[in-house]
Amino acid sequence: MSSGDEFTPQSKLSWQQKNAEPLKGVERKTAQYSKKSFACNYVGRQFKSDDAVYAVIEELKTHKEVFVQRDEKPKTHLKNHLRITANPNVTRRLWYFECVYGTKRKTESEGHRKANSHKLGCPSKLKFKLSKDGTHYQLSSEITEHEQHDLQLLAKVLPPVRPQLNEENKKFVQNHLRTGGSNMKILLELKKTGVHSGLKNITNIKHAQKQTQPSSFEDVKKVLNEENAIYDYVVDENNSLEGLFITTPEMKHTYNCFPEILMIDSTYGLIDNDYPLVIAAIVNGNGITEIISFGILTQETEVHYSWFIDCLIKYLPGCKQTLAFVSDKDMVLRKVIKDKLELDTYICTFHVLQAFNRAISMEKMSITMEEKTLVLQYLNKLTYAPDENSYSSIYQEFIDVAPTLPIEYFNKNWHPIKGEWVPAGLIVALCFTCPWLQGML
Repeated sequence: MSSGDEFTPQSKLSWQQKNAEPLKGVERKTAQYSKKSFACNYVGRQFKSDDAVYAVIEELKTHKEVFVQRDEKPKTHLKNHLRITANPNVTRRLWYFECVYGTKRKTESEGHRKANSHKLGCPSKLKFKLSKDGTHYQLSSEITEHEQHDLQLLAKVLPPVRPQLNEENKKFVQNHLRTGGSNMKILLELKKTGVHSGLKNITNIKHAQKQTQPSSFEDVKKVLNEENAIYDYVVDENNSLEGLFITTPEMKHTYNCFPEILMIDSTYGLIDNDYPLVIAAIVNGNGITEIISFGILTQETEVHYSWFIDCLIKYLPGCKQTLAFVSDKDMVLRKVIKDKLELDTYICTFHVLQAFNRAISMEKMSITMEEKTLVLQYLNKLTYAPDENSYSSIYQEFIDVAPTLPIEYFNKNWHPIKGEWVPAGLIVALCFTCPWLQGML
């Protein structure tokens, strides 16, 4: 097209569309008045399920009208509870569809590369609304006629439609998303079963799943009851949640089988309100970590941890056979464990090395890079000392070559409790009473 030609919707047609065979006879006459949407015939009818709406969209395809979903709003956010529960087969309060040749999406970014599109600016849209009693959908009478394209002509060269997933495959995707599976990994798993899909399908399911997540504590309790979970919770004087403890019969059985080592740690960033998620775990006979309970605490105080450990003692009797407790250097949690379970406490190697790397810095210790490297090397050797004699020998070398400040830091914070963080101490304490651990040495 030359620079002087006028830009029209016709100029956006592909070569195949421009060179399609001309319509003949009845088809040519039909094309003259086919702009009015056949969907007008469905105005006033009741659609009592999502499947009924999908059936209408499929029916319109037989009349050369292809509508695709544009937007949706779930009914779970409605304030009228009766309207929400009136018909479980109806899941949305508003549901928008638009012509496949609708308006082109606008990008907010600058410098976006020019991309070809089959969009021609057709304004035709369908809007399904939830009825006032919540029992069915109603198609809005505000149906705009098709513009900018000829239905019969373009129906012969429709753009490729993204393959949709059936209900079984959707459940497969939902289960993998719940366990934190990546989109690409899920696509590869689907491909192994002979199912071809696109990333957009996975993204849509993830978005829908997020919209249907429990929005209140009553919804959470309903899910826990459906899963036969064992749980307990505590609230404050304002009836606000302070703590939640969760375990399952399977977790309880696992703890009874391998009760020797108990590990507890907290992590942030997994919950929208950023409360700490507390995870309790053990190590099975293959050396693999197994979660035996988890919960949510609003604060990491002695009172909150005491309540969580009380729940663990109440619902998991395997803790009576536990021999050792392993965690980070959280003094509050370690104190609660000593008071409630009367266990020897140990600091896990990962957190020990992490603490060393954070504390031994050139700024804090007024040392050079070479001295920092030397100190960390000796601390690493001390951490993995196989026995008491080796530890003493390495420690003496460390005292002879290390700068003053790192030595003072180590002697103040770590040397007095060496039996709690050197792995050899934990192994010696357990190997005589734990046959499966002895077999791993």
